[in-house]
Formats: sequence, C-alpha cells, structure tokens
Amino acid sequence: MIIKPKFNSSCPDNWQDFFRKESDDAFKKEHPIAYPILVLLGLAALLVPTGLYFVYAEAVLGNLTIWSALFGLLGGFFVGVGLFNIVAAFLGQYLGHKVTLNGIFWGVALMIVAVYLS
Repeated sequence: MIIKPKFNSSCPDNWQDFFRKESDDAFKKEHPIAYPILVLLGLAALLVPTGLYFVYAEAVLGNLTIWSALFGLLGGFFVGVGLFNIVAAFLGQYLGHKVTLNGIFWGVALMIVAVYLS
C-alpha cells in the first residue's frame, strides 16, 4: 500500500489524540516496515537543524557565547518541530500549516538572532 501524506490547512479537532502512546498503533500494524523508517526520519528532522546550526556556528563564527548557543538550540528545535510536522503528515498526524510555518519561521529567526549574538 502506498503511503500518502495527509495535509490539512488548520489543526484538526482531535490533535490531542496525536500525543497519546497508542496514536500510531493502526499505522504500525498496517505499515510495519515504513513505520520505523518514518520514526527515524522524524527524529532526524527534529534534531538535525540544531546540529547543523552548531556545526555552522563553530566552523564559521568560531566562538559561541552562552546566548548564541541557547538561541541557536531553541531555534533549531523550532525548525525541527516544523519539519517533524511534515513527516507526521505521512502518519496522518499533521497539525496544520500554521504549526509548520510558525515553527520554521520562528526557528530561523531565533537562529539569525543567535548568529548576531556570537
């Protein structure tokens, strides 16, 4: 069976259900191979932006201050939440365009502030 993402423009009414332990059970049962791949992809989407910020900050900027590190960490996490939300669409758990766009926008904004603070 082909896995297609389900994008909706606004947050669904049952968004709280997405955070329950059993929320993925039906998808896991239907796609036992694709599920762990999507979980790994989601974790990468969540964590890689922060890692890339720190690699960039150390390689290009050279000296991280505590504030640039904190703002960069928070910004990378926000970007990661936005990207994770896109991966979640393949699980049928997309939280809407606002969550994705706000996460990416505010995350990038925080990382830009972090670069100026270093």
